[in-house]
Amino acid sequence: MSQPSGSTISHYRILEKIGGGGMGDVYKAEDLTLGRIVALKFLNEKSARERQSVERFRREARAISALNHHNIYTIYEVGEAHGQNFIAMEFLPGKTLRDHISGGALETSAVLDIGFQIADALDSAHTQGVIHRDIKPENIFLTPRGQIKILDFGLAKLGAGPEPSALPTVDERSLTSHGATVGTVAYMSPEQTRGEAIDARTDIFSFGTVLYEMACGQRPFKGETSAAVSDSILHATPELPSTVNPEALAGLDHVVTKALEKDRGRRFSSAAEMRAELGALRQRRIIESSGSQPIVEVLRKPSFIAGAVLLLAAGAVAAGLIYRNHARTTWLHEKALPEIQQLVLQRKAVAAFKLIQQAERFGGGDPALIKLKAATLTLAPIVTTPPAADVYIRDYADNRSDWQYLGKTPLAENRLPTGFYAFKITKKGYEALEMTGTLDGGRTMQVPLDSVGTLPAGTVRISGGDVDPTGHHSVTLASFLMDKFEVTNKDYKKFVDAGGYRDPKYWKHPFIKDGRTLAFSPAMLLMQDKTGRAGPSTWELGSYPAGEDDYPVSGVSFYEAAAYAQFAGKSLPSVYHWYRAADMGRFSDILQASNFAGKGPAKVGQYSGLGPFGTYDMAGNVKEWCLNSSGDRKYILGGASTDPPYMYQEPDARTPFDRSATNGIRLIKEATANSANSKADVAAPLSFAASDYRNVKPVSDSVFEIYKSLYSYDRTPLDAKVESEDDSSAYWKRQRITFNAAYGNERVIAFLFLPKNISKPYQTVVYFPHSGAQSFHTVDDTQLSLIDFVVKSGRALMFPIYKDTYERLDTPPDAGTSAERDETIQQAKDLRRSIDYLESRDDIDSSRLAYYGISWGAVQGPIMTAIEPRFKAAIFASGGCNAQKVLPEADAMNFASRVKIPVLMVNGRYDFEIPLDTCQEPLFRLLGSAPPDKQHVLYDTGHAPPLLPIMKEGLNWLDHYLGPVK
Repeated sequence: MSQPSGSTISHYRILEKIGGGGMGDVYKAEDLTLGRIVALKFLNEKSARERQSVERFRREARAISALNHHNIYTIYEVGEAHGQNFIAMEFLPGKTLRDHISGGALETSAVLDIGFQIADALDSAHTQGVIHRDIKPENIFLTPRGQIKILDFGLAKLGAGPEPSALPTVDERSLTSHGATVGTVAYMSPEQTRGEAIDARTDIFSFGTVLYEMACGQRPFKGETSAAVSDSILHATPELPSTVNPEALAGLDHVVTKALEKDRGRRFSSAAEMRAELGALRQRRIIESSGSQPIVEVLRKPSFIAGAVLLLAAGAVAAGLIYRNHARTTWLHEKALPEIQQLVLQRKAVAAFKLIQQAERFGGGDPALIKLKAATLTLAPIVTTPPAADVYIRDYADNRSDWQYLGKTPLAENRLPTGFYAFKITKKGYEALEMTGTLDGGRTMQVPLDSVGTLPAGTVRISGGDVDPTGHHSVTLASFLMDKFEVTNKDYKKFVDAGGYRDPKYWKHPFIKDGRTLAFSPAMLLMQDKTGRAGPSTWELGSYPAGEDDYPVSGVSFYEAAAYAQFAGKSLPSVYHWYRAADMGRFSDILQASNFAGKGPAKVGQYSGLGPFGTYDMAGNVKEWCLNSSGDRKYILGGASTDPPYMYQEPDARTPFDRSATNGIRLIKEATANSANSKADVAAPLSFAASDYRNVKPVSDSVFEIYKSLYSYDRTPLDAKVESEDDSSAYWKRQRITFNAAYGNERVIAFLFLPKNISKPYQTVVYFPHSGAQSFHTVDDTQLSLIDFVVKSGRALMFPIYKDTYERLDTPPDAGTSAERDETIQQAKDLRRSIDYLESRDDIDSSRLAYYGISWGAVQGPIMTAIEPRFKAAIFASGGCNAQKVLPEADAMNFASRVKIPVLMVNGRYDFEIPLDTCQEPLFRLLGSAPPDKQHVLYDTGHAPPLLPIMKEGLNWLDHYLGPVK
């Protein structure tokens, strides 16, 4: 839609039209508020009616708004007026690089200068997760001062992951396509022309093509048609620039050739690497053309007086200082400050701190740096007793990085970016200490140090404090000592070799089995290894496997763990001691750094899961026995390598004779003679608070219809895209898909797993994950181990990335709030949109869809299956009622009676989070499924039943209600 000169849009007065074509028009305008000249970009009338063009327009705004670089054009505002979307951006005098080339090669110095600026801009974009995808001379602007600006991010890919490109339909006159286009054919990379996933190296190939054209005056890949050009890109080797243009700098041959490698693995790994080579060539060119040799010859003349030499030298020094100061200021404002901001957003606090330190050396008094420091750094005093200890830090999540030295205590004025850190503190004559901590609010970190020899070997000090893991009973603990690592096979072997299984003095707890008390000898018959010798259930011939000295002992009962504690002169922890040491209020990063790989125990300390007081492996590896009872069971905490990661936080209990391969030991020792609580207090039986739904009554049908209406949505176009495909698995092909959400302007991400060697169309299971989805930022193979059996059975699996999970993770709302209810509604819409997408595919049998949820996903299951009629069956694993009260519009108990499809519930009989009698059974009774079509299968476990029963029961259920896979 044209804009008449003199008209006003928002607070902009149109001056004249300065460009147009394709999908938009650009006008020169005056910002009436700030009195500056801007460029206004509007969609033209045709494009404004096309959803894809509107999305490209918005994509451009989102992409540029994430960037801040002097070689990328600046967006001032994205607005809408009179029903028209517009982008207000800086007004650029000058011309495009296409006009500048004008069919002829550029002088080498110009090629290097322009190329260096382009590389620097691409490095900035790529660092912030933006891939341009359409680098070409038309999208590079040159100002009269020689500064370049990269334009048109309408095709940019936001995020660092790969994205495919479809081979476009091309206007052969311009070799440019619109609408569904993802690039311009003449400048496409081989992977783009093949429609494969792309990454930042795609931009490097396109940039190499532009660089070649600047140096040679012609494109490297030619053809009369778009198909011929594509074939040239895939198969032809262009002549070297120095061959085409003898005036071109020979060093460009290497740069261009490497950028234009067909195999992206052989290209420059980053734009920064390419920039470095161009910078070196540019510096060499400056030196070669500086005329330094004639100056030397003049200096050699006897008639050249000494004063001239001194004057020339002084001038050179002054010029050098001016240049250096300018370069430092430019680096500070255009490189360092934006990068610091980005590092903070990426939770790379130590890298941000180091860059701030470097920036201070170059421009400590710079106002912009001072302002950034004030917004970024927080007072973080660190005090040790005694003082003068050396303090080192690293980002907790970046466990492979080197320790960064902070200084000697007391660090009273220490300032760091707010974040979660690992600390190492050392002082000669004192035990080295590792710990974790969150620095915020100026709170002083007080750290007592222990003299060498005052702590038993292999222990760490846990400071005292109040702890209430149960939700209804707080205990104040004195400081105590805890093993840094889980008890190893080597340590436990000393107990076995010392006759521990033959000496009753170590076995202080009565042996209770099935309600009967056993004598010592009969009890020992239940404490044998695989070969009938005394020892853990995982051992053979009284010993552990060769090479596993430093692996945690596993396969031990509570009684064996307690007996070993007596032998070692220590104690099993109470539940209170264990939770105090774990300090569950800390960040969830420990889950990602711990052994939940599903492959069994690893060597102690092999994983970097450091606890707040210096313990390792409290999350994952093996479960750890505790003193307290729950009925006839003993608590065992921390989760095992084969458990879902959320089991780190969940209470679990087993019969004291349980000798599963997941069971291990960690010990404590009282640090003082007088504890804040007696052993009887902290070791007493305890229970965890849980919701009681035995008397719950669902809302009436009329009220439920109101609730249900909240979950409705308009089935607008999905605009779905298969962004990448991974065919590396022997069992499936995994596609990464995006489509429009049913709310806001968001895009839903989904992973679709398609089974191999199975006839189409596929039965499909839609998955809803456990609450670990709100702790992890990406989906990895350890989480796929809970669902891969579905695909191996021959069914497709749809894994939506629901609102506020994984790649779409934000801060989860508090339980019981309106924000939590709204998020549940959004997640339900994500699920329903996923089914809309499945219905659009010919290879999916949308008449055979099932729901599968684990833990959180199972708790939400009644909501999802009550409001979505297209499911034919459902599996709820470790599900039931909400552990915490939620608003009625998002309470599964109000939806359960409206579920009419067959439902399988698989639960642990001794689940403390979702108890059998107060949560599981009330939900099962409420389910509206016909009695023959609902089943509740129980196993003698805690919250997470073994995966094998879930697989067995689940696949039988799907076979029965969806039909066997053919």
